[in-house]
Amino acid sequence: FRCFRHGGGGKALPDALPPPCLLTGCRLQVYHVSRHPHGKQEPPASGSRSGSSRGGGGGGGYVVCLAKKRGTIDQLPVKKKAKGRRIVDMTVFIIEDGGKVWLRKRPNQGLLAGLYEFPNQETYMTKKQVVEYVEKHGFDPVRIEKLEDAKHIFSHVEWHMKGYRIHVASIDEIDNAKDYFVDLDEVSKNYALPSAFQKYAEALNLLIGKAAKDKTQNI
Repeated sequence: FRCFRHGGGGKALPDALPPPCLLTGCRLQVYHVSRHPHGKQEPPASGSRSGSSRGGGGGGGYVVCLAKKRGTIDQLPVKKKAKGRRIVDMTVFIIEDGGKVWLRKRPNQGLLAGLYEFPNQETYMTKKQVVEYVEKHGFDPVRIEKLEDAKHIFSHVEWHMKGYRIHVASIDEIDNAKDYFVDLDEVSKNYALPSAFQKYAEALNLLIGKAAKDKTQNI
């Protein structure tokens, strides 16, 4: 791009950028800047690629989108609109027996890789379905409490969560490398849960993620 208005005499300005095309908003097109010798603003002659800063008068430059003039707009790149975040409906389970809570470790790759979480399902579930889920995993539900809905926004996805606190008769160890039954007073100290679950951790009077970090710094 050569700016004849600011560079003078067609001097190349490598760092200069043309104004965006009013039609497409694209800055990658070739623009022509010229000055009319009598101070009038006119487009350059058809096919011209050069301009002149000579001549009297105080006329300003004239900018023409050559792509528009030549009918080649469809051949030029246009910035794509950013995709919206994906919405994930989720049911979160806080399964505890008054002393321990069930935690699960996330996969080592992907979103929140390697962190711990409360068990969950990527769908909204009714209370009846929650009971069936708990019993399927070998627990004896004593009391089920519906918790407040919560939402957490990541860069490319949103979690829209419904939570249930399920008090069970007892939690025994099972042979599953992904599942952990953790003493409540050990969760904040030794298990990294993301702040996405803070709303549900509060049901157990737990601070996790940023809230736990802030409390530690203030002590």
